[in-house]
Amino acid sequence: MNRGRTTISILLIISLLLTGFVRDRVTMQRQKLVPPPTNVARLKNLNSFSLALLLGGLRGPLVMYLWPSVENQKNQKDLEDIDTKIEMIRLLQPEFDSVHIFQMWNKAYNLSVQMSSVYNKYLMVLDALDYGHRIDAERPDDINIQVAIAGLYFDKLGESAEKRLYNNWLRRDTLPHQGAERSGSDPNFRRSRHDQMLDARGPILPEF
Repeated sequence: MNRGRTTISILLIISLLLTGFVRDRVTMQRQKLVPPPTNVARLKNLNSFSLALLLGGLRGPLVMYLWPSVENQKNQKDLEDIDTKIEMIRLLQPEFDSVHIFQMWNKAYNLSVQMSSVYNKYLMVLDALDYGHRIDAERPDDINIQVAIAGLYFDKLGESAEKRLYNNWLRRDTLPHQGAERSGSDPNFRRSRHDQMLDARGPILPEF
């Protein structure tokens, strides 16, 4: 009996060592075959691929916990740390367009209406757009994500009940204004206005 336990223990140790070796080899091979994106989604300095390797079999259960947790907080109007959970879902399921499109819609429609003021609702819509732009930077030319971003501009900012105020703020923000601009590529970044998109003469800036 003791000899059998010893053998099992040795096999488990060997399996762990082999798993670590294979993981390192897979990571090295992936870096050779797939150039890293210019803007990699990170959580505590772990990109989504490394996070998936680290979690292994726990990835599925964690996702199954996070989805209902976010929905419960939304229904209870408890928005504390909800952005962190949404970001973790994004990192754990980076390959699914439907996940990202839903989270953009979730922020722009479901979470924005829980804000205490119309201006905070506007900022939540901008946060949803930042989410979409982060995905677009990681997966350029993904038509599904680009259509979702356009839909937020046209449908939420352009056609909602608050569109008169949204249009005024968006027009003001996109015109030239003073103050350093920050990128929305950081998931912890919370903007207070939209990025400038027009130059002093009126035409759209080249990067847009």
